[in-house]
Amino acid sequence: MINKPCMRTAVWTMGFLAFLVLSGACDKVTTYSGGGAQHTLKISKSGAGTGTVTSAPSGINCGTACSAVFSTGATVTLTTAAASGSYFTGWSGGSCSGAGTCVVTMSSDRAVTAAFAVSPQYTLSVSKSGAGTGTVTSAPSGINCGATCSANFTVGSGVTLTATPDSSSAFAGWSGGGCSGTGTCTVPMSAAQSVTAAFSALPQYQMTLLKSGAGTGTVSSSPSGISCGGACTAFFTANSVVTLTAAADAGFAFAGWSGACSGTGTCSVTMSAAQSVTAIFSVPPQYQLTLYKSGSGTGAVSSSPSGINCGAACYTFFTANTVVTLSAAVATGSTFAGWSGACSGTGQCVVTMSAAQSVTATFSGPCLLSVTKAGAGTGTVTSYPAGLDCGATCSVPFPIGTPVTLDAAPDPGYTFTGWSGGGCFGTGACSVTMSAAQSVTATFSP
Repeated sequence: MINKPCMRTAVWTMGFLAFLVLSGACDKVTTYSGGGAQHTLKISKSGAGTGTVTSAPSGINCGTACSAVFSTGATVTLTTAAASGSYFTGWSGGSCSGAGTCVVTMSSDRAVTAAFAVSPQYTLSVSKSGAGTGTVTSAPSGINCGATCSANFTVGSGVTLTATPDSSSAFAGWSGGGCSGTGTCTVPMSAAQSVTAAFSALPQYQMTLLKSGAGTGTVSSSPSGISCGGACTAFFTANSVVTLTAAADAGFAFAGWSGACSGTGTCSVTMSAAQSVTAIFSVPPQYQLTLYKSGSGTGAVSSSPSGINCGAACYTFFTANTVVTLSAAVATGSTFAGWSGACSGTGQCVVTMSAAQSVTATFSGPCLLSVTKAGAGTGTVTSYPAGLDCGATCSVPFPIGTPVTLDAAPDPGYTFTGWSGGGCFGTGACSVTMSAAQSVTATFSP
């Protein structure tokens, strides 16, 4: 249809005769290619609700794309999808009406309106009753009572309520809203609804913890409540399982349970009634460890666990079956010669206190080097390391294992004629290793 005179140009395209109607001189632009024109389909939305409109064949997706171009004579089917809380009320324009799908034949440009309304809503209110405690939740979400005990839901929807009692309570059942029993409750939102969830308190029973024996210790429970030492009674929900754990104080032992439990492990009690449990702590036997020191040397012995520090304390008592480790520390100039008694060797001494024990630590002291002068002559003898200077000092202790070199110097008019003793001979320097006390003679002649 040409509304105004306009220029026309005939063009051969791909073997077809095409007429281009120019919009500069006409009301419309329509391209005829092989005889097929195109028309625009435009979608509008009205109403307070929300939703989308789509087309088949594709092109319309309104929301995003609310208009598209289709070939002349094409049949376009429009479909609506209302958003949550809305519903589709019907079509107008484009020869469409009603609330079903809309079929548009593209004999010309078309405009169609899709109307969406807001779905009416009713309020669902939840209340709780009874001496117990718990929560109520809904699907779809909205109710979370505790915090949120009322919410609006779309007319005609079904709302499922679920009750969850706290650990010390039980769910006793529903009332109102057409609900009953203790399962889930589905409420049809045909009107405002009110539902009550009843929670009852579970009975509680007392756990009494007693302690006996000459020893001391503590008992604790899971779940918490018993901490004895401190609190030796507590109440627990009926049929709950209470686990008791005993810990003996240092120097004592846990001997076992009596009453609702036995053995020496943890004690698990089902609170089907009031319960009483006794924890027995004993004083284990103790044995004496005695440490002796011998030898010419000096040193100290200490123990782990502490108790022996000899020097000062050379005996103490340890709990039966305690493993005691003794360590020796030598003083300067001495060596540790080894253990005897309950231990041997020169390393650490490990003693298990299954009975009274006795251990001796032997320390070897410095070795005495003595020099004697003989003959008709005179002279002096000195040492390296320094210490011996005979004339004046002819006997000196040296740490065990020390190599000592002796030198002899005759006085004027005399000669040194040689060594004897201590492994020395000849007239040169004398080397003595102080593995034991040594005695050396230096002879001087006129």
